[in-house]
Amino acid sequence: MFFKNKKNQGLTLLEMAIVLVIIGVVLGFSFGIATKLKKLSLEKKAKNKIEIIKDALIAYTKIYYHLPYADSDDDGTPNQNTYNGTIPFKVLKLSNEDVRGIFSKIHYDVNNDLANISNSSKNICLLLDSFIYEPADSSLKPQTLTNLPQIKNGNNNVSVAFVLYSTGIDKVFSQENSDNDRIYETNNSNSDDIVIWETFSHLYEKIGCGDEYYSALNSSGNSISIKDSHYDCKVYASNEFFPVRKDTKVYNNSNCTGQSQELFWNCAKSDIDGDRDTLVEYDGNNVTDY
Repeated sequence: MFFKNKKNQGLTLLEMAIVLVIIGVVLGFSFGIATKLKKLSLEKKAKNKIEIIKDALIAYTKIYYHLPYADSDDDGTPNQNTYNGTIPFKVLKLSNEDVRGIFSKIHYDVNNDLANISNSSKNICLLLDSFIYEPADSSLKPQTLTNLPQIKNGNNNVSVAFVLYSTGIDKVFSQENSDNDRIYETNNSNSDDIVIWETFSHLYEKIGCGDEYYSALNSSGNSISIKDSHYDCKVYASNEFFPVRKDTKVYNNSNCTGQSQELFWNCAKSDIDGDRDTLVEYDGNNVTDY
């Protein structure tokens, strides 16, 4: 009688097919992960490059008290009255390689007034202050101020100091970011555009105008008072905007006595979770985005 030696028996065709399917699934899964990780790595490099340019623009503003015009002819120098173009890398002490995007050319859109303002620390600080402290509603701002560029957030557009933007790995701008209306979207699930901007409040602090602060609407229905390094005690009526700095103490009365709240970090969280326009609302207890 003969017995088959199962130890020497090879894989059947079915078993081989199953093994090949498993190998294919594993390879496909691994390839997908590798592709995604590569994309994330490239996006991080692209954002890091743009952040370096952002820091260079802030440093330039701190020295010259205005933002440079954009470059309209790709020679690295700013062109008069050009607000949306490429990076004027020569005045920023950067090289052409420094401003060449990972995926495509990096673009620069600057607030008209911040580029046009005369070289004075007092002038730019007053201008930034007027942007920060006044409500976002353009009808309530001095009519001489220009409210572009803007960041699109849902149904709201938020004015900012400048915007740096490039395409993502698909190398195609979304419709909103390519229509030249100077309004930029950041939350389009169908686009991988890279958009980085600077707020008026952050620039205000970075160039030495004073502490970064938020403008909070007093919606408590009662007068409140604040005390900080700028004010011994200042009263704000209901529906008035008041500044909130890192050392600001807010009192739910008109004489700066009793229990107080330090709202700065609550303002920061509410604004970051919202539209990042440095405008918030205080109802007497909580801070929400305005």
